Amino acid sequence: NTSSSVFTIQNGSSVIVSANGNIINDSSSFEVRGELQNNGTITSTTNIVVGGNGVIDNNGQLDGSFGGGDVSSTGTISGFNDSHEVDFTNAGVFAPGNDDDSTVLYSVNGFLSKYIQDSTGSLDIDLGGTIAGDTYDQIDIDDDATLDGTLNVTLVDGFEPEIGDSFTILTKGGSLAGTFSTVNLPVLSAGKEWDEVLYDSSDGVIISVIESITLSQEDFLINSEEAQVYPNPFYDVIYVDNAENSKANVFDVNGKSVLEKAFDNSSIDLSELDPGVYFLNINSTVFRVVKM
Repeated sequence: NTSSSVFTIQNGSSVIVSANGNIINDSSSFEVRGELQNNGTITSTTNIVVGGNGVIDNNGQLDGSFGGGDVSSTGTISGFNDSHEVDFTNAGVFAPGNDDDSTVLYSVNGFLSKYIQDSTGSLDIDLGGTIAGDTYDQIDIDDDATLDGTLNVTLVDGFEPEIGDSFTILTKGGSLAGTFSTVNLPVLSAGKEWDEVLYDSSDGVIISVIESITLSQEDFLINSEEAQVYPNPFYDVIYVDNAENSKANVFDVNGKSVLEKAFDNSSIDLSELDPGVYFLNINSTVFRVVKM
């Protein structure tokens, strides 16, 4: 294509680049509204825009040149790429892997290439084992990663993680900014739960499995005639009499731990809880409280 032309893959159409094939784009616009399956090499001097119904299944090289070729997507990017040597702004769906290989390493690996996920974007990660980039998806960013939007995690191939398993789903060579605003994790079997997502400035984004903490039936029966909590019901802050500076474990009505909170001066800020009935375990004393 020449710099005065427009390159568009229309909605409902598809283009397949074979393993030895290549597209060299020098047009003023490169837009993907249909499906582009890249098994070879795509080199673009202008930015690549993937529309809402557009799909790039990148199983080859997706490269820019002369400062162009960055990808911005409200559609879907998938595949198990050889390289993705441009910046990538995801406002759609980023789902590494495909029907041939569901768990892969996808590298945004150009010199100083960045990954930006907008509030409307989602990152879909499959876990089928504990080997990064092999049995579970991993995203490798050469430079900075900026996160927002949604993280979706799915178990595949009958895999069930064990307590202590951890998964580094995103690594980066530069800085890590932001967090996923919504995290959807799969249900685990009894005795296991997901820890909070870890955003580590050195290692990247990590999810891990921990042992569930629950109240036993005997715990529910514990009462204290000396200590008191008030007001009850409460809105945001609750106060505890006759308790030294300590830590409160908060459980829901099913006995599952939902929050751990340090407190001092006998006040506990529980504003982040949703309205409902909870149990506070403080120094082995359990209080039934109602959040309004």
